[in-house]
Amino acid sequence: MGKLMSYLHEWPHPMKSIDLRKLNHALVIAEAASYARASERLHLTQSALTRSIQALESELGLQLFDRGKSGVRPTVDGEKILDRARYLLLQARAFEREVDLLKQGEHGEIAFGVGPAMPCLFLPELLTEMCSQHPDLRIDVAIESGHRLLDMLREEAIEFFAADIHQLGELDANLYAIEPLVDIPADFYVRSGHPLAASSVVTGADMNSYPLISAQHRKPLWWEKTDDSTDKKRNNQASKQLLCNDINTLRCIIRNTDAILIGIPQMVGEELAAGLVRPLAVHWPDPRPVCALALVSLAGRTASIAGAMVSAAIRGLLTADA
Repeated sequence: MGKLMSYLHEWPHPMKSIDLRKLNHALVIAEAASYARASERLHLTQSALTRSIQALESELGLQLFDRGKSGVRPTVDGEKILDRARYLLLQARAFEREVDLLKQGEHGEIAFGVGPAMPCLFLPELLTEMCSQHPDLRIDVAIESGHRLLDMLREEAIEFFAADIHQLGELDANLYAIEPLVDIPADFYVRSGHPLAASSVVTGADMNSYPLISAQHRKPLWWEKTDDSTDKKRNNQASKQLLCNDINTLRCIIRNTDAILIGIPQMVGEELAAGLVRPLAVHWPDPRPVCALALVSLAGRTASIAGAMVSAAIRGLLTADA
């Protein structure tokens, strides 16, 4: 053991970290075959360049150049070192570019989520903008229920999500950062030829005769909130609910059946404009239900450059007309 410790004690100290600037000086000298020409290219005095190479040779424990009448040329060891130096400097430049791209949000990746009713509000415009302006940015979008998005956020499978905050219940402010964005009133929508479409007043009892469809789990509607067991039984039997987080499927159902869609106008914007779908004349109780859109992320977690850029774009798209 004593001999081993003595051997380790005499083992040479590890080489200091290599200064890439000095390696670049050596490469320029090798290319110019002259300290004078290299110093001009590097905008250094010859004495400063000489000191830089001497310090590099001292750190490496190797002589890198031979000087002769024909100029300066690398030694055999110097050639090997310079070959490796070229690779290191190339990697260093690639690293610097990668950092610059990440700062600009031009590279890297971002995973985020949106609630099922959210795509119609901003997603096509957002992804079009990202693909056009940041083509090298990898984007992964999850369209899920609010509670599934919370699970994904806790697992850090996504960096943030945009969803109806009313669907999530009370969130612990110590765990989540919540940024409210916009409130959008909800309504009931049917096809123009629906039996209730021409009614001047539509009641909850009227709607109970038809399937109710939505993109996300909903709380009980006002006529479903009753303490009377008979009424409760009747309502539970009459209320037919279909839940689907694919907006295009919901639009197809409402155009071709007597189902009633519970949602925001943007979900059926094209159908409303074409007169294929219309809102029901329902007298809403106060307060009227709204889709309270918010951005949710983990509390205390610094956003990535790409994440901050995408969330800012979402914010801009949603609040532009506010």
